[in-house]
Amino acid sequence: MIKWMWLRVALLIAVYWERHFCLGVTHLMYYSALLGQWNGLANGVFDLDTDTTKVAAATNTYTPNQDTHDFFDDVTNEVTGTNYTAGGATLASSTVTRSTTTVTFDGADVVWTQHASGFSTGRKFVIYKSTGAGATSRLFSVVTADADVGNVTGDLTIAWNASGIATWSTT
Repeated sequence: MIKWMWLRVALLIAVYWERHFCLGVTHLMYYSALLGQWNGLANGVFDLDTDTTKVAAATNTYTPNQDTHDFFDDVTNEVTGTNYTAGGATLASSTVTRSTTTVTFDGADVVWTQHASGFSTGRKFVIYKSTGAGATSRLFSVVTADADVGNVTGDLTIAWNASGIATWSTT
């Protein structure tokens, strides 16, 4: 088991939409996801390269609580609209790799296809392990854009940084 000496979550996301304008974002890890790395509960909590990992969009009125929110049923104000499925999109091609002193979690970009009846109020993007039930789908992290985005006027693409979604230093 890798013991995380230092945790460095690099803000490694850019949110793009129709014209690929970049937005500033804030990325927070959920406390329960990190705690498991140190207290031995990590076994079976996350297997980021084989679990079904999803990215769900919520409005700005969702207020993440890193201390008490641990499962997807704690997430409120999920967006609705055409080409958005409740629970979000599956993160394809998830990988966890290690090179000397860095562990990297990455996955394919997430795209919600444009539709005039889509959503335009997405601001918080929750990454979580999906079990198919909100009460057992453990939260991983939430990425907050600095403006509302959606798929009404063009595709909404979450284009993860080339360095990955998150990285941890193991030194």
